[in-house]
Amino acid sequence: MARQRRKEPRDHPRKLAAKARPAASSTCDDQHVGPWAPVPYTAFKALLSARLCAAVWNNIADCDETFNYWEPTHYLIAPMEVYMELGPLANLAADGHDNQEDIVVPSTLCVGKEWYRFPSSFFLPQNWELAFIESEFRGQLPKPYASGANATRIIPTDMNDANREEQSRYVNLSLCDYLVDTDGHDVTDREPEYSSSPEWEVVSSVKFLDSRRSPVYARAFYVPFVSERLCSYVNYYLLKRKKTTKNNA
Repeated sequence: MARQRRKEPRDHPRKLAAKARPAASSTCDDQHVGPWAPVPYTAFKALLSARLCAAVWNNIADCDETFNYWEPTHYLIAPMEVYMELGPLANLAADGHDNQEDIVVPSTLCVGKEWYRFPSSFFLPQNWELAFIESEFRGQLPKPYASGANATRIIPTDMNDANREEQSRYVNLSLCDYLVDTDGHDVTDREPEYSSSPEWEVVSSVKFLDSRRSPVYARAFYVPFVSERLCSYVNYYLLKRKKTTKNNA
């Protein structure tokens, strides 16, 4: 009697694939533990791209909220260099060993259209004060704290929540001893070119990038020799009232 040959059981294809697959080692499991993080070079490229896009398309147009705060770097260098001249001027007057007898202590530094680039009151020498003169800006200008005890707790007057112009912020131009201004703008009755006036003389002048007359790509990317040729510049001035006009005023 012939014996029936027993058939060997066949494994399911999925089971065969599972057997052929090597077991995951503990080393691989350890490598995938924790959150994913980009490599430093990838993070650098992402941050650089964001900075360049912000410099080109996200310029500060409304500077009401930037008083006493630094603006982007290409609007920072010239004002900082000009305001750094105030300390030496005050020291010359205090030492009394110079020939510039017309330096006034205390002094009033005035700003018009350049009010929003004033960096901080820490740049003002002792006994100096900041004052505003009229310009084409018709919004509400900042107001200093009151003097005396608990000055920061006093509710200021002449304020509004509609950003309307407050005439009480302005002083007469004749009260200004020094003035910070730029040229190259559209001359109006409220914004004359003070640097050309016989009442003022230039104390310091720094080259300042004119964003309105400079191409966007030349402002965002600096290329030696090329950027200097493509970009337009104006002068950022620190002006001093002449002694004769101050006495006549």
